Amino acid sequence: MINRLRRVSPSTWADLVSILLLVYVIFWALHPSLLFSNTTITGGDTGAHVAMPAYMRDHLGFPWHLTSWYPGWFAGMPLYTYYFVLPDFLAVLASFVIPFAIAMKLATAVGSLIMPLSAYVMGRLFRAPRPIPVALAAATLPFLFSSAFTIAGGNLFSTLAGEYSYSVSLSLAMVAIGLFARGLQEHRGRWIAAAALSASLAAHVLPWMFALAGIGLLWIFELMNRDRRLDRATGEALNAPFGRGHRRRSTAFVFSTGIVSFGLSAWWVLPFVTTQSLTNSMGYTNFDTSTFHAVFTKLGWWSESGGSTGTRAIIIVAALGFIWAFATANRLGIFLSATSVLSLVAYMVDPQGVLYNERLVPFWYLSIYLLAGWFVGSVLDALITRRTNRRRAEWQRWEDYCNTEGIESVDNPEPVTQPRFWSPLLIAVFAILMVVAPLSPTIGSLLHVKAGPDQVPNWSAWNYSGYEKKASWPEYNDLITKMKTQSAKFGCGQAMWEYSSDEGRFGTPMALMLLPYWTKNCVGSMEGLTFESSPTVPYHFLDQAELAEAGKSSNPMVGLSYGTTNVNLGIDHLQMLGVKYFMAFS
Repeated sequence: MINRLRRVSPSTWADLVSILLLVYVIFWALHPSLLFSNTTITGGDTGAHVAMPAYMRDHLGFPWHLTSWYPGWFAGMPLYTYYFVLPDFLAVLASFVIPFAIAMKLATAVGSLIMPLSAYVMGRLFRAPRPIPVALAAATLPFLFSSAFTIAGGNLFSTLAGEYSYSVSLSLAMVAIGLFARGLQEHRGRWIAAAALSASLAAHVLPWMFALAGIGLLWIFELMNRDRRLDRATGEALNAPFGRGHRRRSTAFVFSTGIVSFGLSAWWVLPFVTTQSLTNSMGYTNFDTSTFHAVFTKLGWWSESGGSTGTRAIIIVAALGFIWAFATANRLGIFLSATSVLSLVAYMVDPQGVLYNERLVPFWYLSIYLLAGWFVGSVLDALITRRTNRRRAEWQRWEDYCNTEGIESVDNPEPVTQPRFWSPLLIAVFAILMVVAPLSPTIGSLLHVKAGPDQVPNWSAWNYSGYEKKASWPEYNDLITKMKTQSAKFGCGQAMWEYSSDEGRFGTPMALMLLPYWTKNCVGSMEGLTFESSPTVPYHFLDQAELAEAGKSSNPMVGLSYGTTNVNLGIDHLQMLGVKYFMAFS
């Protein structure tokens, strides 16, 4: 074991230390002491997600049965048929070793924690020279801490708001893209590439679609790369021969691996696709894309007030990377340039009603951050290579002079590329400083950067401290106890609760969605997450408007004719839906 460690190169150690530093910063921002505390996670949608893996653990015959009818939300809904099972599966799996509450917290954090490693692995699979893989990993750090969007998915704000499945899928998507990039050229790794792609889909469908688009781009690159110019840009030789046969084998690799991946995912994909007529659309309206200003207000060039943003510098560096990628004919650089452009175009042309275009925003941000990171790493690589070549040339001239003059040369070995040791560490430290300065009041004051209340550590502290640590926990606990008592006396059934944003004092306005969790699935909640999963959702929100205090109904579904407060009519409608309990606060 010790001998193996001694054989590890200094550059590999530098990469490892760099990745660990990046992961530590994420871990630190998530408050490890709270992450491992045995309290029930709360905050945003996250505070209601707990109910689904708990039902999987207790009722689905885990691990062999992962989908089922779930009576806990709305008037019943299919569980995990229209939502994503992998992160919750991991939480349940871990709960056999550690407490379920801690396992659930870790499941929400794992996607963000592995994202730097996933980007690094993608860079290595593209055969990018050092320090580019670490530069890609470092680029995920400011992406994760970005406040440009807070619910679309991928970054830490979105993850803490409830999109933790998205971050897991996005990390797996980068690995899948890297595996396909290698497989297209070397025609190997079919099963692991298929498994990574299927795992991405099992975590979330949107990053999986991003992976599919990326794989399609790589396949097109391979077909167009007749003179192998893109391959020479990496500076490394390939094992696979090139020619028409190579292109055929690359095409065969893509489609055969895709078929294997489909086979691994068919248990979920087929029901999801064939039963879409039973789902519900919330009718969200796309963001305005009619003008350049409107587009780039959402995509980071302008703020909502019209001023500049911190993302503007990233866009500029990414634009330089775009030029550098085509100037050097670098496959990875061109790929990231293409995903940036494709994400931008997809956001702009996404038809209303097909896919809410805000969900495409993370792909733009991830692509430009990775492209900017690739550019920084590539410039450093070019400088290191130039310096090394100059030293080698000087050494060779000295050797030639000694041979010509008959001088016995002093031991002067060929220079090693020491900069490749420290450059990954330099990149990692720079990325860390980019995010730590606004997070630390001490550093922020020195740099005249104010740490605001909406930073990641504040959100994570709220979430991971748990329901039990909120000031209103006694009130919330009394309410749950009351419902347990009532259901024991009058029987189990669904409960409709009057909506009010003031319920956020319990930890999240969705706190009462956990009624089935706290009551062992005796009392269900007529409101839940995964709004698309049940056709009874519109009727619930119509009821909510009738039973909420005037002006306090959420009315989230577009296109419904919401009424005003009318308790008698609302009660009639609850009876039509078979609701047993109504919980009023006003």
